Amino acid sequence: REETLTGANGHTYYVDYEFKADTTYSFEYTLKDEEVLPTLYTVTYTQPENGIIKIKNGDTDVATGAHVEENTSLTLTVTANEGYHITSVLVNDKEAGSEYNTTFTQEIPVTTNLTISAKILPKSGEITTITYELTTDSLNIASGSYKSGSYTVNNIKFEYKDLMGANKPNAGAIQTNKNDERESTIWNSDAIPGQIRKIELVPSDGWANTEPIFNVSFGTNVITDNPQNESDYISLSLSGGLTAECNVDGAQYFRIWRAGSKVAYVDKIIITVEQ
Repeated sequence: REETLTGANGHTYYVDYEFKADTTYSFEYTLKDEEVLPTLYTVTYTQPENGIIKIKNGDTDVATGAHVEENTSLTLTVTANEGYHITSVLVNDKEAGSEYNTTFTQEIPVTTNLTISAKILPKSGEITTITYELTTDSLNIASGSYKSGSYTVNNIKFEYKDLMGANKPNAGAIQTNKNDERESTIWNSDAIPGQIRKIELVPSDGWANTEPIFNVSFGTNVITDNPQNESDYISLSLSGGLTAECNVDGAQYFRIWRAGSKVAYVDKIIITVEQ
């Protein structure tokens, strides 16, 4: 005969017996709870460039490829290296957050296999600027006659043509001019580290009566000659503005030259560079 036993959780068990004639049998059954094994999921991640991903189960580190029980709560932490910030954290191809900074932390419930990645890039929101100020002192330009030469400021070599240190009433200013004999010019022959953002001409007290015009060019290589196309340079004047915003990505070089025919005096030339 066949005995049918129904145990806990609705499980049914079938047991076959072979019986002998004229024999009495007695049976006793004990049903034990069935052991249910936990469901496990795999956690996978790759360390990003410029930072690190850490995943913890409580106080225990979870390595990539580890198996974690279902419904476990994991702590995900992404940390960017100095000078970098987090731009994206993906959990199973979905953004884990809406805003990121240099660190990101989130609790993640385990209900499926997890694949985690992060993108970390150089900071763009925080700009370090360095200012180069060119004056008659920094360029070592003396008064008396127009000179050409070169000088190093902050380890950058600058070259100039037909510049002079002004006398009274503009003593200490850079005196510039343009005529048949000269065209005052200044440029850098060493690359300025970073991205040039702007150049500002600071006029001396005597500039207002001279109506000067200067042209400024930016480039990724040394500008060896004055560009002749209007689109290649920015024109500056007292009435139009004295600051040239850089219009060339990756520019590390500039050139300034006089376009007006009258003498003009500049107290300083300020070059602002983003690094």
